[in-house]
Amino acid sequence: MRPGKERRAALAASLAFVGALLAPHGAAVAEEPGRYELTVDGIGLDGAPAGDDWSVVVQNVDTGETSYLDDEAGTGTVEVPAGDYLVTSDMGWIGTESAMDLTVQTRTLPELAADTAITFDARRAEEIDLSVFDRAAEQTTLTLVTVLTRGDGYTSTTFWNTFEGADSTFRTQHTGPSLGEGGLRSVAAASWLNPDTGTEYHAAHERTGTFFTGLDEHERRRDLARVDLGARALAGGARGRLHFLYELVHDGHFAERELPGTTTAYLTPGRWGYGLDVTEAGGDSLSFEGALERYAAGERRRVEVGAPVFGPGLGARDGLSREGDEIAVGVGLFSDDQGNRGAAGGWESASVVVRRDGEVYATSDRPLNRTWIEVPPEEAEYELTTTVRRDAAALVSTEVTASFTFASGHAGTSTELPMSVVRFTPRLGEGGTVPAGRRTVVPVTVQGTAAAEGGPSALSVEVSHDRGDTWRSVQVRDGAVAVDNPAAGGTVSFRAHLTDRGGNTTELTVVDAYRTV
Repeated sequence: MRPGKERRAALAASLAFVGALLAPHGAAVAEEPGRYELTVDGIGLDGAPAGDDWSVVVQNVDTGETSYLDDEAGTGTVEVPAGDYLVTSDMGWIGTESAMDLTVQTRTLPELAADTAITFDARRAEEIDLSVFDRAAEQTTLTLVTVLTRGDGYTSTTFWNTFEGADSTFRTQHTGPSLGEGGLRSVAAASWLNPDTGTEYHAAHERTGTFFTGLDEHERRRDLARVDLGARALAGGARGRLHFLYELVHDGHFAERELPGTTTAYLTPGRWGYGLDVTEAGGDSLSFEGALERYAAGERRRVEVGAPVFGPGLGARDGLSREGDEIAVGVGLFSDDQGNRGAAGGWESASVVVRRDGEVYATSDRPLNRTWIEVPPEEAEYELTTTVRRDAAALVSTEVTASFTFASGHAGTSTELPMSVVRFTPRLGEGGTVPAGRRTVVPVTVQGTAAAEGGPSALSVEVSHDRGDTWRSVQVRDGAVAVDNPAAGGTVSFRAHLTDRGGNTTELTVVDAYRTV
């Protein structure tokens, strides 16, 4: 296998062409009626023809049809139909774990309707130079992203990144007319870490319509938002991997830290999300994902992540929907007390069962996170049930079950389907505990369809002191239930039944929601 082919395999892991079709290519193509030859030449930084570290992607702006070209001879030809195109060239990509000298160039070709030849000359690209006010901070990552919105509304995302940002050089250039604010979004991002203080810095700069031709930005303290993130853990000896990501960036800097603890991070203005992977000393693990939120220059904010009760929650991208004959479903089964979406990192057993008109239609032995289910077009009644039993090391929320009923038929466009969850959010002590023998007031809230409708038509809650062997009803009053806690060393489990105003139901069970001491 020649180096160029090896590189293609590596590049496929880093370049995501969402919804795109990869088409074959060659140096010579026989023309078909209404199709035209696009010849692309590449010139490296040394002025010689581009070598086997060169790759080109040709994307039809309207249809998303994509042709992929890498030719160590420094030239290649693809055949394409008439239309508007975005052509992207990169030279020097060698993998996220390596320092690199990368050149990325883009060119827009509106109304291509004849044989066309273009050249990418790396010597014309300009450097991406990002820095931060803390001179002791060390750069960890450097990232470039393009997001092309096709004529049918779908997006195609391409990214380049390295975890050796301090030793890497990225150069960029754009030529050709703008694709407009809704056509192309481009991001240049970087992260830094002060090894002495643990303070993190994350910068992202966005351009719409075109790609970057170089960028020189120095981040000043007054131009950034400050976030103090408190990361919780159930016991000493826990470790966490924390990351902040800009809304269009899907991979970035992860800092491993001792938990519990607080991390200070500075962010450029814009929409950011955060994530925390927690591994307890016993090996139990959970991953949390905060919703994208907008941060402003000079703002200061504190957020908390990773505190129980862990139970079903709906993140920004969760819920039920249908488009055509495909149902999309997402739910965070182990979301924390602040609503940060949570998922189990390890489990003893898991299941998903989909019933259609009372008959088992589909099953899985993996946890339900976010998935798509192909179904027949006819209207039907569905019941979706998922259960995750966590590893033996888990201290709380050792088993979670969620079951939802709804009706659905063929949908010509993306259509939201009903889904509701019930959240339990008591104030707990360290390790997810409460004093034994005392009464605890547990707030009960509803998320999803039933909440949007002004509340469910019916809601009931049950409590168990024997891990779900027996249950006792407790009354929901003023948005809470009162629980008489068992003796020390015990646990409290919850079960909720909800019916929304359309008759759709939810049943949730959280075994060992909290412990008594």
